Order: sequence, then structure tokens, then C-alpha cells
Amino acid sequence: MPLPRSARERPRSPDIAALGVASLVVGLLALAGAGVAPALQDNSGLRWRILGLGVMFAAVGGGLLLRRDWARSAALGMLAYGIVALFTQGWLQEDVAAAFFEVLFGHPLGLSAPPPGLASQAGAGSAWSLGLCVAMAWYLIRLAGPRVRAEFRSAAR
Repeated sequence: MPLPRSARERPRSPDIAALGVASLVVGLLALAGAGVAPALQDNSGLRWRILGLGVMFAAVGGGLLLRRDWARSAALGMLAYGIVALFTQGWLQEDVAAAFFEVLFGHPLGLSAPPPGLASQAGAGSAWSLGLCVAMAWYLIRLAGPRVRAEFRSAAR
């Protein structure tokens, strides 16, 4: 089904679409993995929280792809929380974060450990955290900027 003429003419930021796709994929992986992750088999409360995170990530990703302003606002909050949590290593619910990473990567990970393959060098965890913070800050600035706000506003019309 072809897009309406007004949708084809609107400029779309490819980086925001990439963030939407990444969020959607992470959410769907969390939803799929929540049923099979070993850490969640005996803890139904934790499983429900992981399912909630999966739904949130998938909904925000889909909303970003559809250029919904509520998704832009939610992504701003999620990115801001992620930056603060990385700087302070103050995940509010470490058990949920650990289980979420286990679901995504397929095996248990410590919260301070980078994804597999990056831990081979000393200091890779710091470099991983700094790189992730920079990427999240860049997306935070982009999503809050006037160009992207106008893009989302014009999509609402």
C-alpha cells in the first residue's frame, strides 16, 4: 500500500528511524526471551517486569517509527534515565536490569560488564559506557531539537 502524498513529502530523519527500529527490536527480543530465560523461570514477578520493559521498548520504537509525539517524549525520558544510570551505575532495580540483559544476550551478564566481545581489553567497560552515554546524549539532543519536534508535529496533522 503506497504512502499518502503528504507522508512521502515529509522529511524524515533516518537516525530517528534507526532509534525506533533499535527500540522495537530490543522490545521484541525482550518479549520473546522473557519466556525462555533461565533466570526468569522461578520468578514470575521479575518475568512480568521484563515483559513490561519489552512492551515499553516495542511501543516506543513503533511510536517513533510512526512519528508519534508521545513516543518522542517517552524516548527522551528513557534516554535521560539511561545516561544517569550509566554515570552513577545506579540502576534503580538491578535485578530487573540484570535479567533484561540476560534475556537480550542469552546468558547472565553483570551490570558493569560490557556485551560479549568487548571485555577483552582492560578498560573496555569504561569505553563501552562512555560510548553509550555519548550516543544516548546525541539522540537526546536530536529528539529535543526543534527540527525533530517539528517533524513529529507535522506528522500529527
